[in-house]
Amino acid sequence: MSAMTLKLLTHDGPIVRFEVIGKVTRDGWTQNGDPLANLFGDGIYQHRCLLSLSQAMYIDSTGVEWLLTAHQRFSREGGMLILHSPTPASKQLLKVMRMDLVLHIVANEQEALRLATQTENSNANQH
Repeated sequence: MSAMTLKLLTHDGPIVRFEVIGKVTRDGWTQNGDPLANLFGDGIYQHRCLLSLSQAMYIDSTGVEWLLTAHQRFSREGGMLILHSPTPASKQLLKVMRMDLVLHIVANEQEALRLATQTENSNANQH
């Protein structure tokens, strides 16, 4: 398996659960390709998305760039990207690149759900 595969796990209201399988890289993408928007439409960026990294074989610099770009778009459009369950190699790479200071990265799906729910509740309290 050379390219990254995104798999939808659940779409329950405002929370969407995905997993990434294989190599988190831009190999095989079109130049302006956006795998999330291509698969699920631009509206995906208005949801809170939990992305499991447990099946990610590795992440290269183009994969990190994609995660960062997606994170920024979620922030702009009112959603949130929460990465969870990284493999030891993925966790180490993201930490070395200091992505843990920018991206929402948590240890497991339960923590990701807690963060997504806290965000949902705090947003409701602001309105």
